[in-house]
This record gives sequence, C-alpha cells and structure tokens, in this order.
Amino acid sequence: MLSYIKKGLPVIVAILALLAALFVVLPGLSLRQPGEREFRVDRDEELVRVELSRPGEELVALEKTAEGQWLVNDSYHANEQAIRELLSAFMNLEVRRPVPSGQRSQIKDELEEKGVHVEVFAKRHWINIPGSAGFIPRQQRIRHYIALPQNSDNHGHVMRLSHADMPYEVHLSGMPADMSELLALHAHSWRDPYVAALTPGEITKVQATVHANETESYQWYLSAGEDLSMLNHEAEVIAFDKIDKEKLAPYFHQIQRLHYERLLPGTNEEKPADLLSHKPFYTLIVDDVYDHQTKLEFFKRSATVDGTLQPGDRLYDTNRFYLRVNDGDYALAQYVVFQPVIRPFSWFIKNGDHSFTFFE
Repeated sequence: MLSYIKKGLPVIVAILALLAALFVVLPGLSLRQPGEREFRVDRDEELVRVELSRPGEELVALEKTAEGQWLVNDSYHANEQAIRELLSAFMNLEVRRPVPSGQRSQIKDELEEKGVHVEVFAKRHWINIPGSAGFIPRQQRIRHYIALPQNSDNHGHVMRLSHADMPYEVHLSGMPADMSELLALHAHSWRDPYVAALTPGEITKVQATVHANETESYQWYLSAGEDLSMLNHEAEVIAFDKIDKEKLAPYFHQIQRLHYERLLPGTNEEKPADLLSHKPFYTLIVDDVYDHQTKLEFFKRSATVDGTLQPGDRLYDTNRFYLRVNDGDYALAQYVVFQPVIRPFSWFIKNGDHSFTFFE
C-alpha cells in the first residue's frame, strides 16, 4: 500500500501544483466577453495600449511604457493631452439607441468596409494573489470596437463591439469632443508637438546659427543649471559682465514651451510647395543631460493669400514659418511661440546693436 502511495506521490504533487497555479493565475484571466451594450470601460481599469486601424491602412499603436510615458508606434513621444482625452472617452461612452432598423443593413456594410477598429488593452498580471497587486504584468484586450464616427445618414457616431452584431448610436457623456476627433488614423496626429521639453537644468548646450549674418551666431554652455558661459561666432568666451542677465531666464525657460502647430507628413521627401527657400534662416541645436541632441531648423514660407497680409507687405508669411526637427518632416509653427528663442548674439549684449532682424 505504501509503495503505491510513493509511486503516486509525484502525480499528486503535480496536481496540487497545477491547482495552486490555477488559483493564482485564473483570477487575472477575465475571459467573459462584454455585453453588446457594454461600451463604457470601468474607471478602475489601467489602460496601457490602444490600437487604431482600418482595412488597408497602417496600424497606429499607442502604448504606455513602464515609466508611464506614452509612445506612438514605439518611436515617438505621444501627445499626452490627446491620450488623456481618448482614454476618458472610453470611460464616458454611452449608448443612445440601436441604429434604426431601416438603415441597419447599410450601416453594417459601412462598418465592415470602412469602420475604424479600436482595440483597448488594460494592465493585468499573470500571478494574482488575494490582497496583492499581482506579479508579472501583461496586457489583456478588454474592448474591441468597430466605429463609424460619422456616417452619411447623419445618425451621429455609430459603433459596435467586434463580437456583437448590433450597431448602436453612441455619444460621449459630459465631454465636448466627439469620436470623429478622437480616432485619428495617422501616427503624426498623435505625436507630441513639443520639440524640446527641457528645463534649464536639463540643458547643457545651445548653439544658434544666424545664416544671413554669421557674426550674430553664438553658443551657450550650461553646467548643472548654474555655471553659464557664452561664446561668439569665433568661439571666444564673452565676459559675463557684458551680458544682459535679465534676458537669460526668459530665453532658457522658453525652450521647454516650444511646440509646432501641425506636422506635415511626407514633406521630408517632397518639400512644402510654399517653402520660400530650401535654406534655413536660423538653426538652433540643443544638447541635454541625457546625451540627446535636438536640431531645429527655421524656414520662411511664402506669404499667404488669406487676407492676413495687405498688398505690398513682405513676400513671406510673418505669422507662421516651417520648422524641421532633426532632419524630419516639416511642421507649421507660429512665430509668436518661437520668437523668444529666435535671438541674435547682439540681443544678449548690454548696450549692443539690436538693429539686426530676421524679418528683412
């Protein structure tokens, strides 16, 4: 009898180990499909990934890193405000009514042909012990919507869950945005428009080149956010008592606020048609404590014909220019945002000749 028990002991141990594994793993495996009207995501969920796609178009993946930073397609920092609005939308979705029966067949076809697939993933753990936060994080898809943000029959915003058959008219409770604005299928629409979000303490060097007048070029060197030195275009150190110190704080603090208005995808290969010159009028290169370098090139664009400039005014747009970041695509940017850093050497010098302007 004892020999039989000894022979069966490994099997018993294996079964107990399996049961224990199931005990800690199964609580984290929610295999239940949401009901066909369960569009809203619970506010307690920690959403960590969203995939946007449409048949025949490139997937846009928005994912949260372990450090809490959202990335676009694993390559670019995401616009955090846009991400917050999107996640909030999932938690505020409300069903108004099923799509009217007379239009249901047509709308189902439209959803199949041109619907936007939205897959939402939440944080889960492989090991879940009662009373513990869990171990070994993973992602689990908790919603898969197919959305027709605005259909031709003006029924508002139509969605269905991928495993369900019935499409519903939905709206965002308490939110000014709508699904048409939130389901952008172009990766550039989700990228962070801030080009160098660095505080003065994170900056180690700033190099400015004034292409029309090299004598107005300069360099700044910063050490631990305290030691500061300025070099002219010939790399000569400028005595600190010759520098207008009141201008330094606004200049360096403005760098973290620099952002473009709109990125123009594809312009790296095909330049914007209204680019006034292929040569930049100003270049700013910023080095940081993370051993990263950001190069900003500023280009003038042709004057617009939208009525903002009077006949006889300058031949270039005095409101907006083209910005190129790290030799990438061009972006439309506003002078009013970047003007605090578009400064010549003489601007920093006490009693200097400040007659030089970029707007000749």
